[in-house]
Amino acid sequence: MAATDNYMHVKGSSAQMVPPTREISVATLVRGFTRLIAVALLASALGIWIAPGASNIAEIMLMKLCASFFLGVTGLHLLFAARTPHAPT
Repeated sequence: MAATDNYMHVKGSSAQMVPPTREISVATLVRGFTRLIAVALLASALGIWIAPGASNIAEIMLMKLCASFFLGVTGLHLLFAARTPHAPT
């Protein structure tokens, strides 16, 4: 291997060759996690009624109705709370 003095000459700087990375803040991670939990709660509110083998006893149906209402309201609340904030105009 021959030693030369021009082995590191590159056209342009290395900073221009690397694409810029998007910085993820803690608030973005929290909003993403909140959206994930909200979707899981909404899916479970619907999944209670689709579950196979569930009985049609009145007390069980009332409990399923209350649970799906609670899960649905909580999921919608979290989904709206996780919206990206907009700058005031």
